[in-house]
Amino acid sequence: MLLLWAKVDMSSRLRSFVRSFVRGIGSVVNIMPVSRPKRIVNPCEGQSVEDALRGDWERLGDDMEVAIAKVTAADEKSCALKALTGALESKVKPCQES
Repeated sequence: MLLLWAKVDMSSRLRSFVRSFVRGIGSVVNIMPVSRPKRIVNPCEGQSVEDALRGDWERLGDDMEVAIAKVTAADEKSCALKALTGALESKVKPCQES
């Protein structure tokens, strides 16, 4: 009985090893693909470095304005909600336990 269990266990270990080995070989092949990579096109081609940097900073400023507007709107909502709940709490009397 023990010998049969060892044989089955060894068989599954060998199968697992072979499966892992084949996956490893496949990953090496995947690292070095046959096709050539596509050429990356420079979107700023024909532009001076100064113009490209200016454009980057302008986009960054636009993004910052949007983020600040979102935070400001959320703060205003929060303040309005706090004012509303504060007004409601002052009108509602707490329940007294009997």
